[in-house]
Amino acid sequence: MALSTTKEKYLYWGISFISITVILFVIYFNLGGFNDVKAGKSSGSKHSIAGKWVIGENVRKKESEVFYTLKQQVELGELQGILCMVDFKNDTLQGNEVAHFFGVILENEVSALPAEFDIIELNAETTYKASLTMHPIVMPNTETVEKQLQDIAASYGDKLRPLTIEMFFEDNSIMVEMLAY
Repeated sequence: MALSTTKEKYLYWGISFISITVILFVIYFNLGGFNDVKAGKSSGSKHSIAGKWVIGENVRKKESEVFYTLKQQVELGELQGILCMVDFKNDTLQGNEVAHFFGVILENEVSALPAEFDIIELNAETTYKASLTMHPIVMPNTETVEKQLQDIAASYGDKLRPLTIEMFFEDNSIMVEMLAY
């Protein structure tokens, strides 16, 4: 029995929809979209970070320039350490203003840093960390991870500082760290 044109059209649409759904599911799975965010409490953290400040509104272009310059310097071996961004959320910021520090967490004593670099020190006895191992396309956003870390800290009775450290690794994984008071 032959199918009518309308039934064939719906059959092809149905098969196409199911095929696309399966393909998207497989891609999402392969990118690590079902991987859990591993988060927990950690003891002691001491970071010396060398880098540059980006402060103001509408600074996306400047942030990209600074980030990719630092990334290239790390990849070429000009700087030794872990590429990172520190997002300061202080109450002095107005409207859409941001205060980010892009830099490299220094792994050892470094005698030669570019002259335009600032160095900041971030220390805490207790920190909360989240490890994101999935591809950046399917990673949860930073606000979601921060909320998860704040909930974990609250369960221990800790209060977190208004800053977030995001560490970027060569395998595209990211470590998000928040420091307790």
